[in-house]
Amino acid sequence: MIKSKLYVFLCSAFFALSILMPDIPYPIIGNLRPEDFVLILLGLFVVDNILFKNGRFPRAGWPVFVMLLMFAWLVIVSSGINFLLGNVDNPGLIIKEFIRFVKYAVVFVVFLWLNPKKAGVPFRIFLIAAVAVVGIQIMQRYQLFNIDNWLIKTYRNYTFIYSTQSTDWRGGSVFSNPNVFGNFLLLPFAFIFSTFFVPGEIFYSIKLKKFTSLLIVMIFGLGILFTQSRTAVVAMFIIVFFGMFLHIFKKAVYKKRNDRNNPKFIIYIILFIFCLAFLSRFYNLERAFNIISAIKTGGSLSMKLMWAQDAIGVIMNSNPLCLIFGVSPGAKYIQTDFEYGYLLYWYGLTGILFYGLLVCSQLRIFSKRLGTQNGFTGMSIILAFLFYGIGATALINNRVYPITLALFAMMINNLSNNLIEKSKE
Repeated sequence: MIKSKLYVFLCSAFFALSILMPDIPYPIIGNLRPEDFVLILLGLFVVDNILFKNGRFPRAGWPVFVMLLMFAWLVIVSSGINFLLGNVDNPGLIIKEFIRFVKYAVVFVVFLWLNPKKAGVPFRIFLIAAVAVVGIQIMQRYQLFNIDNWLIKTYRNYTFIYSTQSTDWRGGSVFSNPNVFGNFLLLPFAFIFSTFFVPGEIFYSIKLKKFTSLLIVMIFGLGILFTQSRTAVVAMFIIVFFGMFLHIFKKAVYKKRNDRNNPKFIIYIILFIFCLAFLSRFYNLERAFNIISAIKTGGSLSMKLMWAQDAIGVIMNSNPLCLIFGVSPGAKYIQTDFEYGYLLYWYGLTGILFYGLLVCSQLRIFSKRLGTQNGFTGMSIILAFLFYGIGATALINNRVYPITLALFAMMINNLSNNLIEKSKE
């Protein structure tokens, strides 16, 4: 691990820039992110530690790192095959997708090197920034300080700035796209929700009281409702019900007797659901719970499935190798608009397999430590993101997944450090 204070500062800056700052336009691959430059500095710290300070590569999380690099390899293989088949007409997107997975691998590695006892510092920055962007979303709702015009000028995205006069108003805050913002908010929501029923610290020196947790989780719950992303709302309740399931069957899962906090825990859950139901009615957020309209013909989910059928048709009418390795990101663009559609179209059955292996490697780490906040949080995020992939993208999301991997690495490092300390006792 790297104990430098500058390293901790750069990790904190990574979260702040990832969450709060706009894209940097770049002609070749579309956009750069400001945190990418911080990531380069963090990477240099790691290289220096390995080459000149006899640092050892962290063993924890190694399978996750390998699978991220395997995705980068898959971009090259799929694109190489389809270049020979004459299917490639967008080399820029190939470069973008290769850089995406290399970046993911680097993010995961540099946060594995973070001293677990210093992880509380960047996590606080993450949490403060998350609350701040929900505050901006609330200002959107009430059109305070001409906020929409500021967002358009600063973040340069006209498409997703919704009018507050619309009955289907949706707030995307600095993320612009409400679906992407909803995906992001699942992260802090899962962390804070875990404090209701798993005792102890989230990270070193970070321990919240129940009332504080309830207040903060309500802020993130309201933010998810304000996105009116049905996929995000259902994913949020997956986290809630997963927590309830673990708590009810604590004796079987944690190998412990049920404690005396059950009545208090149930009160918190009922209060949380009641407040969300009241807020959805008070703010006319009917779209957030209108799941049926998404499934009906012409709804968002049915449209995505129709686009997926078009993508599958292209694959089936191509060379048999395309079924195995896809048509690559450089092929004619077809908008499937959800995780599994893009993975199948771009990378074929291998892409689906690799994603499954990536998820399994993550689940294997967190499932062993379900009795801890990090173990529960990691599991709930993975389950929520697996569902989220049905209606949107999580893995193929350059605004959210790097943050997810950074948090995962911090949690894995923290769990490993706790195991080492317990073994020494």
